[in-house]
Amino acid sequence: MYKRAGERGEGRIGCLFWSLLLGIAVIVAWEMVPIKIRTAEFYDYMIDQAAIATNDRSEENIKRRILRKAAELDIPLDKKNLVVKRIGDRIQMRASYMIPAEFPGYTYEWKFEHEVDRNLYIF
Repeated sequence: MYKRAGERGEGRIGCLFWSLLLGIAVIVAWEMVPIKIRTAEFYDYMIDQAAIATNDRSEENIKRRILRKAAELDIPLDKKNLVVKRIGDRIQMRASYMIPAEFPGYTYEWKFEHEVDRNLYIF
């Protein structure tokens, strides 16, 4: 049989390196994926509110519902960073906020800016 000369555990450092890299990826995913899911659900809610805005003429009611949903999803959105405008047969919404993602020894401020611009269908 052929004997491999000079191979004595060189793969251990590579294994440790990839294990460390996998651990970091798991920590990042553990923190970032729930944030992304919450913000996607919030953006979908904004789109739904724009779709039903034909029935509700009050911009303040729409803002109130969006702010309530943001609080429910633990999204730090305040009233001054939410804009809801009806312009003719269109509705425009913009929400901007920052969510801190905390990692061991580091906090990443993840900025989000959602914009919805939709036609209102009046029958």
